[in-house]
Amino acid sequence: MPLDARPPLAALFVTCAACTGVPPAPASSPPAAPAATAPAADDPHVPSAAAQASSEPPPAPADVTPAGPPPYPEAWIHEAEATNHALSCHELIYKQGCAELRVGSVTVVVTLAPDGKVLRVDQVDNTVENEPDVVWRCLARKLPQWKVHAPEGTSPTFRLTLHFRDKC
Repeated sequence: MPLDARPPLAALFVTCAACTGVPPAPASSPPAAPAATAPAADDPHVPSAAAQASSEPPPAPADVTPAGPPPYPEAWIHEAEATNHALSCHELIYKQGCAELRVGSVTVVVTLAPDGKVLRVDQVDNTVENEPDVVWRCLARKLPQWKVHAPEGTSPTFRLTLHFRDKC
């Protein structure tokens, strides 16, 4: 084989490195270009160093893909609240008629199975004023019975806040 037809030694190293699992050595960068001389400070066409330093970074490219699936749609959450109102423990607001009330709100994170069944309900916040644990136990028992949209192409989790208000 003539000397001109043989591959360069660096190409052989990269090939051998790929075979052995050793990462190739970084390619040496070309020599840096000589520094340009600074423009005259009194040139009106050249922005000052302060103006260049305070300029905002360039905008992010529009084609960046999100890290995960889109969030579970708000419209589906509102539909689930309306459809499953009877399973929302609102009957617990009134204790002894209107003599004692359980008012406030409970925020939960709901996790769905691929078919839309509620797999898990985690309490995030509970501001119910009178016996909040009674309301939470009711929600922990009833929310898994909710009928909701399957999370087709969306996140299988969503936050839900149920408000308990006085109507006496």
